[in-house]
Amino acid sequence: MTKQNMIPKPLFAATISAMQHQRILDKGTDKIIGEAFDAPSGLLDNSILYNAICDLLNHFFPKDDVNCPIRHYCFEMDFGAIDIENGEFVSAEDFYDSLVNGDFYDARD
Repeated sequence: MTKQNMIPKPLFAATISAMQHQRILDKGTDKIIGEAFDAPSGLLDNSILYNAICDLLNHFFPKDDVNCPIRHYCFEMDFGAIDIENGEFVSAEDFYDSLVNGDFYDARD
């Protein structure tokens, strides 16, 4: 994809940040709903929206038919929090750079 067709880094980082904040809010709301109705957690499910946003963002980067690096970063790496206690964290900006450069950091490696 040409540079002019690429999503700008600030917009990418803001979108990832908004998803992270919404996920935190969702978890809190889900807990409150569960307690109010004596129900199990997991009643609030925004996965359709999260997956659509990931698909949209992934449109700007090389395709991998098996793995979506954006989903991996957001959900398996908990938005880049690899090992916070030891200072291992990948910011959304650094993640963007790794996608653009084709050297996506994978905590599983």
